[in-house]
Amino acid sequence: MGSNAGLHLAIGGQLISPHYLRTQLPKRDDWNIVSDDSRASEVQNLYERVRAVLTTNKPQSKGSNEEAVRDLLLNPVFKILGLQWSPGVHHFGKQLDYALYEDRQSFEKAQTLITDGNEIEALRTSCAVAEAERWGKEFGDKPRKSDLSDPIFQIEFYLGNARRSGGPRWGVLTNGHVWRLYCGDADPLRHDFLEIELPTRSSLFTDEEQAAFRALVYFFSSEALRRGGRLDRLYDDATRQAAGITAELRRQAFGAVELIGSGLLRSNPRISPALAYEASLIQLFRLLFILKAEADGLLSKRTLTQDIAERIVKKNGDAIGGGSWEGKNFWHELHDIFEEIADEYNSTTVTYLRVNHRHQVPPRVTVWTTLRQHGLSLRA
Repeated sequence: MGSNAGLHLAIGGQLISPHYLRTQLPKRDDWNIVSDDSRASEVQNLYERVRAVLTTNKPQSKGSNEEAVRDLLLNPVFKILGLQWSPGVHHFGKQLDYALYEDRQSFEKAQTLITDGNEIEALRTSCAVAEAERWGKEFGDKPRKSDLSDPIFQIEFYLGNARRSGGPRWGVLTNGHVWRLYCGDADPLRHDFLEIELPTRSSLFTDEEQAAFRALVYFFSSEALRRGGRLDRLYDDATRQAAGITAELRRQAFGAVELIGSGLLRSNPRISPALAYEASLIQLFRLLFILKAEADGLLSKRTLTQDIAERIVKKNGDAIGGGSWEGKNFWHELHDIFEEIADEYNSTTVTYLRVNHRHQVPPRVTVWTTLRQHGLSLRA
């Protein structure tokens, strides 16, 4: 699995940043080794055998085939993944669907603790808690209501309480074909998760199907979920990298505002520093937005990063605000590209940003109008 082909189809969510999954995960030795793991084929064969039964008998009422999902699919899948489970652990007066254990030894220790009435210690011995839902149950990005009838609230509630009690770091939510991973150390207000979606019908794209099952083994097996295991190392590494990127972006953003503002003041000395600062923020926002769109593959037909760099560096040297350029100035061109992206992709996010910029942030609109009245330009 050295290539990340099929990666975007197999893995979703924001628990681990898409940038890390796209650029760093394919470089990891443990990710490449899983391509030869026979358990992926075992899970796939089992899944394809029972998928037709669960899909044909898919109910509309809550919980009506949840037991079939467990018996026909989840229990044998956990076994293939090297996980032992106990359905008898109670916590805060609620019985968990599954407390998962990394091996037979930890499972037997937990069973002894449960028999002795020490279920908290049994939970602390586990490597994950899991909640099962009926086949076809849809999961949103965050809870729709704050009670245990909502599956996302339920897994976050159980995992959060377990973690605060010294229990496992990881939580699993699944309906059999969608598998979600939650982390007890993540920000609870973000509701972050990592998601693997298995195919619900036969597909001609067999490579993409196999990639999903390999990802399932990678993220949900005993060696992944155990304490100090693959997920702990992966999550901690991704979190450190994200923090480093955020810090560096913040540092460069501050520097960029200063640099753009200096260029504006140099080419238009009659404007006030406050106006130049506001203009710099607008310029930087548009530039970052365009570069993010490019990084996310929204601009597949063109690459702006190199064009922008050439115009800034080659045409002006070190003086962003100086030099000459025939045609539109860089300021207006960024505005046009921003509007073109909005029109081309017509996404909710872009629409919101345009509306927000136009109607809900009047100071910046006023700045833009004032700049045009002053004839202010940022050449590149």
